[in-house]
Amino acid sequence: MRYEFTEDCKTGIPQIDEEHQHFFKLINEAMEVVEKGGGVELMDPLLKRLSEYAAVHFEHEEKYMREHNDPELELQIFAHLRFREALLEFDDMPLNKESVLQILDFMARWLFRHILYTDTLIGKTKSISEKPELTKEYLTGIELIDKEHKVLFDILGEVYDVMKDDTLYDKYDPIMEILGRLKEYTVKHFSDEEAYMEEKGYEGLESQRAAHEAFVDKLEESSKGDGGEFEDNQSEYLESLFEFLCQWLYNHILKMDTKIPQ
Repeated sequence: MRYEFTEDCKTGIPQIDEEHQHFFKLINEAMEVVEKGGGVELMDPLLKRLSEYAAVHFEHEEKYMREHNDPELELQIFAHLRFREALLEFDDMPLNKESVLQILDFMARWLFRHILYTDTLIGKTKSISEKPELTKEYLTGIELIDKEHKVLFDILGEVYDVMKDDTLYDKYDPIMEILGRLKEYTVKHFSDEEAYMEEKGYEGLESQRAAHEAFVDKLEESSKGDGGEFEDNQSEYLESLFEFLCQWLYNHILKMDTKIPQ
């Protein structure tokens, strides 16, 4: 599978976007070399080149965030460290076509999800003063898709209501219940949307599927409610999660879904 640098991957920061796009290009080129039968002598340099490029990119990204006093810098540093640690786990694997493709697939999937989950929020000012709303600019003109997007926004509105309800001391159970419904409806919506695109022969279908899969994975992770972080600081955890869900949905609809009718 090839991962594409699509519109919803853009952060709006030229250097970061250019480096992300180049990273995808390097991964896809490496996959092509390996799939065409490139020998082991080519594989090690390919992986070293990618690892070195990732290190340089992470430095640039963290420098930008530091210069702009981005409050999410520490989370970024941690995510980058986890990526490096994960790569080290591949060190003992013998280099062959299968193992290198496995490493490249890991890199591509990690990069794609990291961009969608984290990098698209760089420099964004958190604002949860109002409920999310499906305004005119986010309409696709496709009745089924717009109707289902409205339901998703309504469910996010329920998350907002719980966040703002000062009478609730413990918000864990209601939030987990809402996230469970959000995940269930999201899976249904993505299935309907992909069926529509397939029926119409939409050329961006595979990119949409990749983005959908990444978002569902994030919802799955969030709906498990891994206790600690939530229990320690419910307000901060909910604001961060709510910001991500809204930002992703707005970004994906505006940059990807509105192009479906075209």
